[in-house]
Amino acid sequence: MKKSVIKIKILLLIFILSPITFADKNNQLDINLIGTLAYGGGRVTCDEFVKIRSEYEQYDLFKDGIPKCEGKEVPDAWIETKNSVNSYAEIHCAIPCAVYQMPLYGALSGNYLGHIRSSQTIFLKDEIKTIKNAGNPENLYPWYREWYSFEYKGDIYFTTKRNIKKIR
Repeated sequence: MKKSVIKIKILLLIFILSPITFADKNNQLDINLIGTLAYGGGRVTCDEFVKIRSEYEQYDLFKDGIPKCEGKEVPDAWIETKNSVNSYAEIHCAIPCAVYQMPLYGALSGNYLGHIRSSQTIFLKDEIKTIKNAGNPENLYPWYREWYSFEYKGDIYFTTKRNIKKIR
């Protein structure tokens, strides 16, 4: 009897002290979510994003028709490569680092949702490279095709790879 009580206490202690879930790892981030008026001032569903974005200059985002959304993530048709990171890193934002709903540069293109100020620790989800000819900034400056995704309070956000200085 004593051994089972001790085992239960140990399991309970392990459960209590176990690492926080993936979704909670970025709750400490100081993000100023202000949104852009292009999408009504905030986040929209992926399907709504695709519909709104399709009404503007399309580049190669819609070359094969309207892409399919799967959850909160970017449509696969817009991704050249995607690699899991699942690691902490340092984000350095002497100038505020923009945060977008999609890995596309610009208030309209990616639905600018806000920014991060100062240096902070961030838990990165995936490293993403968008397709060629995803937009004008991406064509002029190839680093705008390279992004990291992260989860914050249950939603997926993107920031450019250039904002991340050190992955642990």
